Order: sequence, then C-alpha cells, then structure tokens
Amino acid sequence: LRVIEIRLRYRDGCAVWLNGVEIGRRALTPNASTGELAARPHGPEWETFYVLAAPQLLRLGENVLAIEVHPSGRRDNVELAADVIARRDLGIVRGPVLAEVGATTATISVETDPTIEATLEWGAGSALDHTVVSPPGRIHTFALTGLPARGKVSYRVRAGAAETEKFAFQTAPNPGEVVRIGIYGDVRGGHDVHRRIIEQLLAEGTDLVGVTGDLVLRGPDEGDWQKFFAVTRELIAQVRYITAMGNHDIGWGLADAKPFALAPAPAGRPPGAYWSSMDFADIHFVFLDSNAYDRVEQEQWLEADLAAARARNVRAILALVHDGPYSRGTHRGNQLAVARYVPILARHHVDLVFSGHDHIYQRGEAGGIRYIVSGGGGAPLYKASCSVRGKQKCPDDGMQKLLFENHYLVLTVGKDTLEMCPRKPDGKLLEKCVRYPLWHP
Repeated sequence: LRVIEIRLRYRDGCAVWLNGVEIGRRALTPNASTGELAARPHGPEWETFYVLAAPQLLRLGENVLAIEVHPSGRRDNVELAADVIARRDLGIVRGPVLAEVGATTATISVETDPTIEATLEWGAGSALDHTVVSPPGRIHTFALTGLPARGKVSYRVRAGAAETEKFAFQTAPNPGEVVRIGIYGDVRGGHDVHRRIIEQLLAEGTDLVGVTGDLVLRGPDEGDWQKFFAVTRELIAQVRYITAMGNHDIGWGLADAKPFALAPAPAGRPPGAYWSSMDFADIHFVFLDSNAYDRVEQEQWLEADLAAARARNVRAILALVHDGPYSRGTHRGNQLAVARYVPILARHHVDLVFSGHDHIYQRGEAGGIRYIVSGGGGAPLYKASCSVRGKQKCPDDGMQKLLFENHYLVLTVGKDTLEMCPRKPDGKLLEKCVRYPLWHP
C-alpha cells in the first residue's frame, strides 16, 4: 500500500487525522476549539487528500480515520461525506498541461505523487522517439526545443505505475499566419455546460484558448480546482490555455496554478497582483487584473506594455479582463475601468477587449474601443439590469448586441481582419459572425 486517497465533501472547514496524525486541515486554525467557525464557506465539490502511506502512519489491523468539521456561520449546518481509496502504486495526480508553446518550443507540466520521477516520451508527427526524464519530485516540467515549425508533436507521460494516453499539439503559428483563438469565461459550478464547451473547443482546432476569469466558484477550495482540472484535462493537455484573474479565482494558489494558466509576471509586479502579457505568433495578449484596477502600477505597466507592442508592429492586440468597462448585466460595467483604463486601451488601438463577470453575451463599441462581454461559460445566466421595463436607463455603452445564453467565441485572426464567431455549447452560431478590421498605423 503506497497512497491513501481520502475524498471528502464537507461544510465548511475540516481537519483530518489518521491514527492520530494530522494529514489535512482546511479553513480552521491549529487546535481549533469546538465552537470555532470555519474561516470561509466551502463549496459543494469533493476534495481529495493524497496521503503517502508511510510505515509510521499505518498499522496492521485496525486504523482510525478521524474527521472534524465546522460550519462557517452560527446558523449553518455541518455536512460530511467521506470515501477512502487505497493505491498500491504511485502515479499522476494532475495533468499533463501544455504550459507554453512557441514556434519550435514547448513546455509540459505534470503533477505526481511526491518523490517519484516522471518520463515524457515525445516526437514529431505521431512518433514517440524522444525521451526526457524529470527527477523525483511532485511538479515536473519538461522544456522541449527543436520542435517542427507549424507541426504536430505527440507525447505521453509516465510516472510510477501511471501512463497517460497519447496527446498531440501543434506548435505556434508563424507571424502573419492565420491564428484561431477560443474565448470564454465564468464557469464557476456549471460543469455540464463547461464540459460541452471544452469538447467544442477541441473540435474547433484552436491554437490558443483565453479565458475571462472565474474558472471556479471559490478559489480557496482545492476541490473546485480538482473538478476544473478534471473537466478541462483533454484540452489543456493539447492547447495553450491562459486566463485573466476573476474575483472568484482569488486564492487559487492551492491548485499550483502557475504551471498552467498565467502568463509570466512582468518585472516589478507587486505580490498578489495578476496583470501580465504575452505574444503568441505576432499577436499580443494583455491580461488585466480587475481586482487591482486601483493600482497605479497596473496603469503605468499597461501604458508601457502597449506602447512596446505597437513599436514591435504586432499584427493585433487583444485584451482580456474579468470585470470589464461596459456591460448591461447585473454589474453594469466597471466605472474605474471606464475612467482609467479605456483611454489607455483606446490610445494604443487595442483591437478587441474581452471581459466576463456578467454572465451574458454583449458586444459593442464605446470610448474608442470595441468590446465583447463573454460570461456564458456555465455560471447561472444574468438578465439585463437597465433599459428594460422597471429599470433605469443604461449608461452610454455603444451596445450592438445583447443575448443571455451560454456560449463561447472562436476568433480567426488573418492578415488584416479578425472574424469573431459566437457559438452555443452545441457549436451552433449564437449570432452571425462579425468581422473586424485590424488597426494599422
């Protein structure tokens, strides 16, 4: 016996002991008293605790698993369901993930049980004629070079007794070539819709997927992230996947998010902030942190970043953010974004700004920018909060289309134009595709 998986569904904080040895604690202080409340509510997802079965932890015969749960409110009830699975072999816990991909390079990450090595077998086309070994550890990162330009690369990962199926990805397009990009946002707990969107994005043959945030319901809940990784597993193993930070995602460090979904941090970015940018082919992506709109450092960074991108003559600039400047949903757009960020985005001719936060589909043009609200990734849909009977008039947001349906977007970026096709989770068009000219000096 090598690993014990303890699966819990609980409200709201918990502490777990095996034969008197603490093996897990969530939202409770050490030595919490009987009447202590959990530090935060916990969501409905199951969470798995992975425990190495060390000789001093288990004993022959009877073993005792003790679980203590606390509510987060005085009037809340505690809940607990538990399941225990024993494994004889060590293996893969999460992944693999296509963490980065360039014209001839790629980085693949995988999480395993601790203290074991991982092996990546890969090759051009369908071959698996190269081998890379990562030393014993938990997070394994494989950096590949010399990959075929605009070519297919196949791979699989082995660790302990586990072996993944064969995955494949395409190296990044060259500058000037057609690039296909998937966009969606606001999943939270809508796993059925999310799963259908993931299947469609795989079928679309996208080169990259960008997300407008709120991948989970509660960022501090490891169970939420375990569910997220389970749903997206096939996509993130084969397509570069990157996201803006949503308000529900805050606290996601438990999920080891850095190897999979955040662009590299710019120099000087303060701890706890999540703005970033990256180039993919000759398209520049900007990821704003709407949780830090009040940070002047973000404005200064954005001004400099966009100026540098335009100086490099990038083909297009796309901005993703969670809480965007314009929306007719519940949140009605962020006025701080309108006042302080829209002028910067407009001044540098950002081609499209994508946001979420409101669970709607809206596109329009205002303040010198073209924008799309894409928050239909599975979270409960919102209704219009203005300019309908019984509601006040909406602010001037240049709205051109407003729909209340689950959806995702597929962008096709050509030499001079960008085509945006909004699609329902079954792949059917939500409305006719819209073609935008790209800005040229």
